[in-house]
Amino acid sequence: MNEKKRLSCIRRLDDQGRLVIPGEIRRMLRYREGDCLEISTEGRDITISHCQPLSYMDSLCAQCLTAFGKNSSAACIICSSENVVAARGISISQEILLPEPVRERIRERSAYEYPGLAPLDLLGDGKHPIDALYPVGNAGKAAYGAVLLLHYRPVTDRERACARMMADILTELLP
Repeated sequence: MNEKKRLSCIRRLDDQGRLVIPGEIRRMLRYREGDCLEISTEGRDITISHCQPLSYMDSLCAQCLTAFGKNSSAACIICSSENVVAARGISISQEILLPEPVRERIRERSAYEYPGLAPLDLLGDGKHPIDALYPVGNAGKAAYGAVLLLHYRPVTDRERACARMMADILTELLP
């Protein structure tokens, strides 16, 4: 039986309606500074959820990858800040949590291109080296995810430019 860990606490709103999520809860849920949170209501209850806008746009992401595939045979992935949303050229579960070094790059909105030594790896198993990672999001927006190219073969500058442009387009389309 898979039981979910439950933690609760009582906090008061300040005079401006703000509420601090306690550190223990943030750590348990892997919430970080700058993360996008969705706040919703049902009756008199408020629910706070980790927001992954790219996950809601999976059909658009799939269309972007189809267009990319018309110009490239490289394995390309669009991921949220935690999971794979859509993939082309590789079969991969959307349930797998990305390893911390990849999530950190996405949170920092830090582009990455294969340096030749000790590559970043999609699953942290050494079998899926990342050739390029282009963040989706910018300084004015949250870090929503990234477009990744895998390094199963040398990736061309044109393929990198296409992936970078796809990341820019997705950034513009997101809230």
